[in-house]
Formats: sequence, C-alpha cells, structure tokens
Amino acid sequence: MKKKGRNLIFLGLCVFIIMNIAFIYRKWQTVPIELTWYYVSEEQGAQRHIEWVADRFRSKYPQIRLKLKKLPSGNGPEFLSSLIASDRAPDVFYISGYSTIRDYEASGHLYNLNGQPFLENLDKDFLEYGQIKGKQVVVTASYDVLGTVYNKEIFGRYGLEIPKTYSELIALCDKLLDLGIIPFATGLKTGWTAEAFLMNFAEIQCAGKDDQWYSDKMKLQSQFCNDTEFKDSFRLLYNLKPYFSDQSLETDWNSALELMLEGKTAMICGGSQAVDGILGKNPDMQLGIFATPVLEDEEEARIVVIPAGGNVLFNSTDKRRIEAGLLLMNEIYSEEALEHEIKTANRFVALQETGDSSDALKDVERYIQSGQIFNRGNIETFTKEHTNIIRNELLKYLSYEREDADGFAESLDNAFNAEK
Repeated sequence: MKKKGRNLIFLGLCVFIIMNIAFIYRKWQTVPIELTWYYVSEEQGAQRHIEWVADRFRSKYPQIRLKLKKLPSGNGPEFLSSLIASDRAPDVFYISGYSTIRDYEASGHLYNLNGQPFLENLDKDFLEYGQIKGKQVVVTASYDVLGTVYNKEIFGRYGLEIPKTYSELIALCDKLLDLGIIPFATGLKTGWTAEAFLMNFAEIQCAGKDDQWYSDKMKLQSQFCNDTEFKDSFRLLYNLKPYFSDQSLETDWNSALELMLEGKTAMICGGSQAVDGILGKNPDMQLGIFATPVLEDEEEARIVVIPAGGNVLFNSTDKRRIEAGLLLMNEIYSEEALEHEIKTANRFVALQETGDSSDALKDVERYIQSGQIFNRGNIETFTKEHTNIIRNELLKYLSYEREDADGFAESLDNAFNAEK
C-alpha cells in the first residue's frame, strides 16, 4: 500500500509539472511579439503606402507589436550592419545592390523565402534579381527608372514634342526659354540627383555596352581618362547647364520638386523618384517620362530600368519571429497592397497583372514592352565609397565656368586609385 501511495504521489507530481509546463507554454505563446520593419522611402506617397500596410497588419495581428522605422539617409547599410553586429537586427528591412545582397546572404543573415505563397503575386523576371544560388532572399517587387520627367500640361499647351535626339533636346530647351519657362528643375545640392543626371547618359553609353564597366573601373582595370564615352556623357550633361534652374548647385531635391509643382519648370531628371515626389504632393498633376536622348541616334534613347532592392527577412534563430516576419511579408506583397503601392506611391510594381497606374508609369510600360530599355539588373555597380567619389567630383566640375571632361576623368582615376 505504501508503494502504491508513493506511486500515486509521484504520478500526481508528474501531472502537476506537465500542467504547469503546458500553462507556461500557452502563456509564452500569447506574449506579444515585437517585430521591427525598417524602410527607406523618402517620398510622401511611398510613406503613406507603408503606413497603410502597417496599419492593416496591426489590425489583423494585434498580438504582434509592429515597430515601423526609417533607415537613416546616407548610411543605411552601415546602420544595419551595426544593428546586426550588436544582436539587434530588425526582422524585416530593405537592402539594395547586388554586392550587398550577395554579402548578406553569404553571412547567413537572410532567410530563404523559396516557396512562400506571396511570391506567386509577382513577376518572375523581377524576382530573379533577388535570388542568390537559387534562393529567394530579397523580394524585388519594383523597378526604379532613370529618365526625364516632364509636365504634360506644359508640353500640350505649347505643342511641344518629346525629343528623340540630343539636338532635339537642346532645341526644346531653347524653345522653353523663349516661352519664359525654365527647362530643367535641378536639385544638384542633393548629390544623388547630379549622379542620376550624369548616369542618364553614361548608363547607355558605358554600362549599356559593357556590363563589366563598373567593376573594371573599381578594379582599376580601365581608366576614366581613356573612356571616350564617359567623358562624352559628362559633356552632354555640362552643356545643359544654361537650361538648369537658378542656383542649381545650391538647390536641394525637395526644392527642385517644388519648382515642378509650381509649374515654373517643364522637366526634371530623376525618373520614378521624381514621379512619386511630385504626385505624392499633387496627385492631379499630369506627368510623363521620356528616355533622355543620347547623341543623335534615336535608338540609343532608352529608359534605364533598375530593379530596385527589396525587403528581406532576417534569419533569426527565434522561430516565432520568423513566423511573424513571414506574416508581415505576406501583407506587404499581397495583391491589395501592391495595387495600393502603384496608386499611392506611383511605382512601377511587378505584379503578374498590373492595374491602374499614372500616365508616367504607363510611359515606362510602353518603353519596356517595346524593348527600349537598358536593364541594370544583376550588374555589380559602384560601392558607396566609389559613388560618393563620383558625386563629389561631379559637383565640383559642374561648378566650373568651362567644361573640363578630361580633368573630371583624371580626378576620378586619382580618387579611385586612392580608394583601392
């Protein structure tokens, strides 16, 4: 009897322990999860879209505490690296650039998204740009575009035609000046805008003819001073200076957008970012995009298409964080959210079937459908350090009274050598 009593006590104790473990597990399961999503968008339309997605997610999953944060401008990659190194990695965050994606994947930081149902909503050609060794580690769901954005109302009012050659672009600018309209809004103080304007020409002339152009420059296997096409690209840009808005080197990007919004200028270089920046403030403005003309060959006038970076899911050891992160990714890339992004952020989004979009993005679609594009996808482009060199030297040489393409090229060679 004593033995039977001890067995009953032992059995009761086991049941008590198991019930407590189950209780603790259930309680742990109901503890709210904190999830962090870092984004990069600057424009108002894109930010409204991100907030919309976040609000939808919070209403569906109240047990998940979503924190929405913006990556700091200019040093986002460094900031992310510091968070990861200190075990504070965000769950979902934006990265771009083939070399960055490759390095993050090699370090084991990116969760393999193969087979996730939300991928079915997206164009497979876009998704390829976020794959490393067959693994879908980045969701590349949109294109950035380099081209010239123009005010369709101004062009229509004065019967102006889209220029297809460089000489036609110059003639258009002269006619606009005669009409008392500034041809180009140029916020060159914001360094990337100057670089984007230059690369409108150089992408077609240089990288569009040699997909190793960027890497050869960084590896010092070719020099800018011997690169006729690159120096010609700088001359094409410099020769447009008389058509820039006043104090272009002291004007920032947002101020340039305001010039377009006020109808003081007819064009702005910046492609898809300009479209979002302008329509985010005035959705009724009529905008179009045309390929910035290069030299006198109409066939060389192509839109530069850049598969954007995208969101990744950090490869956490916490299964619950992975599960919650996948729920967020599913919300970000749902058909409803992608359609909302097209309309609100004015982006060219890689839906299997695209719905309504702005006139400017319809222009881009026509260029893509006709093959009049240069696609920069999966080309290893300049690092941040090399890009900063380009921007700094470009602004300096654009400020000179006389065009000096040779001096610009030599300064880049010297700076790239020092960086090596």
